[in-house]
Amino acid sequence: TNPVNNPRFTINSLHQICSNPLKALNQKECNRILGDVGLQGGIIKEDGTLDLHRIFAAGLGNSKTPKKRSKKSRRIEVELGAGFGDWIVQKAIEDPSTDFMAVELRADRVAQIFARTAILSASKPIDNLCIVGGDSGALLHNQLQNESIDSFYINHPEPPTQTFGTDSQELLSIMNGGLEPAHMLNSHIILSMAKVLKKKSQSRLVIVTDNKWYGRLICATIQRVLKNHPDALYNVDISKLSNRNQRFKLVPFGEDGQFDIDDERMSVMMFEGQPDESIGYPAKGKNQRGESYFDRLWRSGGGSHAEKRTRFIIVMKPAGSD
Repeated sequence: TNPVNNPRFTINSLHQICSNPLKALNQKECNRILGDVGLQGGIIKEDGTLDLHRIFAAGLGNSKTPKKRSKKSRRIEVELGAGFGDWIVQKAIEDPSTDFMAVELRADRVAQIFARTAILSASKPIDNLCIVGGDSGALLHNQLQNESIDSFYINHPEPPTQTFGTDSQELLSIMNGGLEPAHMLNSHIILSMAKVLKKKSQSRLVIVTDNKWYGRLICATIQRVLKNHPDALYNVDISKLSNRNQRFKLVPFGEDGQFDIDDERMSVMMFEGQPDESIGYPAKGKNQRGESYFDRLWRSGGGSHAEKRTRFIIVMKPAGSD
């Protein structure tokens, strides 16, 4: 929801929900909360998916005649596992011409993203950010239409273990249809994102992790998807991107050479480098704008199996994009 219209009422409503996330809201309570942010009548289409245009085009501001957006189509970008919202809120501030969706499972973190947005909206309303509290898989499977999202970003996803992926045989098993460990970026989620991405030249799936072993697992998982759906996603070779400040370095995720990285259509590339504007990340200024909670954590010495400075990056694009 958008916290701009009536922050006190909406934050109190959110506090009620977060304090008892298992309590089902009745229709009257739902209508009251939606009505407070200009969404009387609901936000669900007949097919059960979210009406994203209606969500972002709702009346904005505190005036009696709030400003409404035009019907012109805008980009929609989603961060799955948004955590405390550092990254996605900064993106929304830097790019007011794009709409953003923060998706987070934990109710306490949803509340923190909401509070962060409300506080920063005091000087200038952040009216292009929607915060969704819920499971990423359920959202992708049930609430988002196919070809409705321009880009997905996943920043520092939680690995199943800190060292899973050190054994190439484990990865080969996953690539060939073996049992997957429990983690957010499983093959079902990857395939769902591929279906929901718009088939446009600028559409992207961007994954950033500080754990090399987990990066290997993600590569193997995407490879598993491509084995059964070879036209679902394609690599983006970010080493070829024009960047004066750095060059992204290809990382051989198959240490023993068992992974084929010659066929661009049927393989996945992982790169080492710092995410920047060339792959859609917020600019880092003098005040380290665009840094995440994890950047601050590693700078303080946290994370035993994570790289404090190195980031591993995987970028894919949908089939059918230019």
